[in-house]
Amino acid sequence: MGKELSVKDIAEMAGVSIATVSRVINQNGRFSKETEERVKKIIEEYDFHPNQLARGLRVSTVRVIGILVPDITNEFFAMIILELQKILMTYGYLTLICNNNEDERIENEQMDMLLGQKVSGIIYVGGRGIAKIRKGLPFVCIDRRPVSAGAESEVPYCLIESDNVKGGRLAAEELYGRQCRNVCVVSYNQEISAYKDRVEGFMQAMRSHGIEPMLCIAEYMNHYNEGENMMDELLEENPGLDGVFFTTDYLALGGLRSLARRKIPVPGKVKVIGYDDISLCENVFPALTTIRQNVKQMAEQAADLLISLVNHETVSRDAISKIDVELISRETT
Repeated sequence: MGKELSVKDIAEMAGVSIATVSRVINQNGRFSKETEERVKKIIEEYDFHPNQLARGLRVSTVRVIGILVPDITNEFFAMIILELQKILMTYGYLTLICNNNEDERIENEQMDMLLGQKVSGIIYVGGRGIAKIRKGLPFVCIDRRPVSAGAESEVPYCLIESDNVKGGRLAAEELYGRQCRNVCVVSYNQEISAYKDRVEGFMQAMRSHGIEPMLCIAEYMNHYNEGENMMDELLEENPGLDGVFFTTDYLALGGLRSLARRKIPVPGKVKVIGYDDISLCENVFPALTTIRQNVKQMAEQAADLLISLVNHETVSRDAISKIDVELISRETT
């Protein structure tokens, strides 16, 4: 070919994307046997070595991907970051993690810093807005739809999210199927799409059975104490409560602590469901029934999509991909 073979060259010769070549090289399994054989034949023919991967990608000034995350102490977000780092490393990119602690002012400052560093792209986990992202910079959103207002509504974006409406419905059907009729959903700020969708799915399913659930909004994000306090209030106001859906596991675990302190049997008198399936769910007693999100698939799709954007491959900038969720039934229902 007159020059050192690159990943881009291999992709063109094999008739596949750069992302697919990377997956074959790193053997993460998301390709057909025919594709693998075609790519490997070219690699062997031209004596291509995997450590040349970094040379095959079209890059910005620095080979760094910025990741904006609302709360790195939240296990769900930490798991996403871990998966993203592993996948992006196979593409030859380092990651710069920015934890904004659910603070919009900090998030804006971090965005300015990332833009100043001329990062190759940004993965936006739980962002509140996208107005600061300069036109043309590759970026992908995960988990939450950005809050659109003014100029932001004109900025197209790609979104990878769980099917949160389905998750809410699964929680409702589980409680209803367990004979719960006096139920409540406890959630966070309804401006955040993930929580809003979970509540919506739960409400829809319960109403289809002729039940109008209570809705309680917690003030603080991801605090066990908040879930405990909310459950205390619910039990004081509604002693006949028999089922609660918490839209995060953190809230649910706090709720279980309230019930244990009051010596109320779970699931005998009150049944509880969480959301996310963090590691504590199966390590508490009783083990928490929850809705599991497929973190690995979310991270894979987000990373692959971002690298496609970085390499100027044709990608719809207003694509939304919904990842399936599943109910993990344990001892609290």
